[in-house]
Amino acid sequence: MAQRALTASAIVGVFLLMVLGGLVSATGSGLGCGDEWPRCNSRWIPSFDSPEVFWEWLHRLVAAITGLLVLGAGLVAWRRSPALAAGALVLLAVQVVLGAITVRLELPPAVSTAHLAVGTALFAVLIALFVVQSPSASPTPAAAGGPPLPLGLLGAAALATFLQMVLGAYVRHIGAGLACPHPIVCWPSEYLSVTVHFLHRLMALVVLGLVHAAAVRLRRLAGEPGLRRAGLLALVLVVVQIGLGILSVQTLLQPHVTTTHLAVALLLLGTLVYAYTHAALRTRPQPAPLRAEL
Repeated sequence: MAQRALTASAIVGVFLLMVLGGLVSATGSGLGCGDEWPRCNSRWIPSFDSPEVFWEWLHRLVAAITGLLVLGAGLVAWRRSPALAAGALVLLAVQVVLGAITVRLELPPAVSTAHLAVGTALFAVLIALFVVQSPSASPTPAAAGGPPLPLGLLGAAALATFLQMVLGAYVRHIGAGLACPHPIVCWPSEYLSVTVHFLHRLMALVVLGLVHAAAVRLRRLAGEPGLRRAGLLALVLVVVQIGLGILSVQTLLQPHVTTTHLAVALLLLGTLVYAYTHAALRTRPQPAPLRAEL
């Protein structure tokens, strides 16, 4: 239980850190501490003479606390889940380096997008680690005679959601959030910003289709109430997420809307990874029982 509590704390920390990072980006506070790292304007605790300084400093403070939580969760989980623990620790190290490079190079779009991608991957790995740490995480086959678990659909939906988040980060960092001013209609053009924005909207429909297909399959699993609820939650979240995307354009990228857009995307990804990991545990081959020799 202590291991799961530590992992849960790390998950909450990464979630808050990602959302806060989205707010930093939305308010243009990424260089609130200048191009220095880890200190802020040559001080550990700067004078908060502007909101940009406060948000960027708070982002770094939460990053430091979250980093310790992830480090602890990875080390404690090493013996039971070495692959996931190692993945979390490696992603943490890469994320710290990317954070420093992002500031030092004054927020280049490619590095800033990679920063979000690694943070999102870390969030997903911690969700999977939390699931496998459950006392009931031993392989348990699905009910005999029932429909098969949609493991492939869940995996595809989670991967598509991850790619959509990375694409959305790139849209934000190249300033293409309003490249298509109409909240619904958007077509590709010779301008990179418009085409990338169009692909982001197209990808949203792909995610919606995959999540809907997975949710329909999960509803047929009479013996898996947890997976059925996860499928329904994912479907609700993806609809809300698309609505927030439309609202983001209509409100001209108001920070509170775009930050909520990111938060819901993280919840959607977390729900899909949670469901996928549970389904994977159900379909994992069980060791053959030992027979006593006569």
